[in-house]
Amino acid sequence: MGDRIKELETWGFPFKTNGKYNFVKKIHRVPSFMHWAGRDQKVLFEQKAREVGTDILNRVMIIDLLKQNGRVVGALGMGLREPIIYIFSSRAVVMASGGISRIFPPATCLDFNRQRLPFGTGDGIAMGIRAGAEMVRLEFFTRWAGLHNLCKAGRGTWIGVVEDAAGNPLSGNRNASSRTQIDAAVESYDDVTKAWRDGRGPLYMSCLNTSREDFDYMCWALSNEGNQVLLQQLHDCGLDPRRTRIEFSSYEPEITGGFAPDTKCATNVPGLFAAGGEVIGNMKRSASPSAYVFGKIAGESAVHSARENVFADMKSCSETIAWHIDRLQRMRLRTQGARWQEATGACQDIMGTYCCETKYENLLNAGYEQLLRVRRRAEQTLCAAGQHELGRCLEAFNLMDIAEAALLCSRERRETRLNRYDPFRRVDHAEENPAMDKFLVYSRKDNQASFRWRAMRVLN
Repeated sequence: MGDRIKELETWGFPFKTNGKYNFVKKIHRVPSFMHWAGRDQKVLFEQKAREVGTDILNRVMIIDLLKQNGRVVGALGMGLREPIIYIFSSRAVVMASGGISRIFPPATCLDFNRQRLPFGTGDGIAMGIRAGAEMVRLEFFTRWAGLHNLCKAGRGTWIGVVEDAAGNPLSGNRNASSRTQIDAAVESYDDVTKAWRDGRGPLYMSCLNTSREDFDYMCWALSNEGNQVLLQQLHDCGLDPRRTRIEFSSYEPEITGGFAPDTKCATNVPGLFAAGGEVIGNMKRSASPSAYVFGKIAGESAVHSARENVFADMKSCSETIAWHIDRLQRMRLRTQGARWQEATGACQDIMGTYCCETKYENLLNAGYEQLLRVRRRAEQTLCAAGQHELGRCLEAFNLMDIAEAALLCSRERRETRLNRYDPFRRVDHAEENPAMDKFLVYSRKDNQASFRWRAMRVLN
């Protein structure tokens, strides 16, 4: 990790603040989160990529992976502005398109006002499922506490105390937060939920006793965590957190699972590697430095794999390509029918009703059957007025693939497992089953789901 950070510093990444690395305590007892000015990191990555001669395509959505004899040999893409189909031939593919958002109903009435990037609809995970890649922990989800109103845009570094309506701190410590120690209740959905259920709401983030130095630091941190719009919104609304408590509640659920690659970031599908927001545990998107490290490992592994393989004859993928093109044309040529908002909303409703806080066999079975009906109806009626809407329709189908996996995995895990940040509860199996203290590995082949149990470790 340290070597990777030092390498990125040579690319211009400003990891140091005032000449030193800045580690803070958040959900852990030791300083495990590094704060740095990361607002422009995508610009820096792009500059380096262009410097070494990388071709970059914007406004292109990857539709699916292309396989030959069980190996990933390329991908199919679609222009989001012009009706252009892209066929990519590759000797290795790295999947790093982000995590899963918009699969559960939003915490507010605005579907795109979410904790995570709303465009991250798990497309890479869905493509991996269709390609036969193994996934784990798709039955688990987590929640985080955050703003009840205003722009969500990520959890952020709030230096203040979460209080109930009477002004009592949830953590029991009024001096629980500073720039070096964040109030634990800020990160705890369980604490916030319990306070609501105990009649202590509404809940608030109070920065009334935050020092000016810590408040300025908080604003700097928020601006580097994707919350610039929130800061502007607070300013435009005349809300000063130093004088007004800001209402807090919880965000929508977020599935914590994804690919389970080996130590070289290789999946079980030859030619396919994964890193970043689509993988699990310490390799997951929750820590950017982990993504930096495993992203490099995935890239190096893909290069090594590519050197051992040749480009495939893409004519062997012509049937798959033709099927996708025909599907796209049907949605574009329909003048009447359902829109992507309806399909996405139906999927979210199924997940929120049948596969959320309360789970049991009959409920999960009903949700699965309803999802199959929704998918069939969507295939028959979805229409798109342009390339942008066509991309949204494909996102809806990707969410349905992940929802199917989540429902089936939730049905297969017949136990209750009360983890701290992503508990799993089954009403009909209320006790923890020691035999299931493992990863439930899910894969799909020929439209048939397959399960196996694997020792609970992040890497093979």
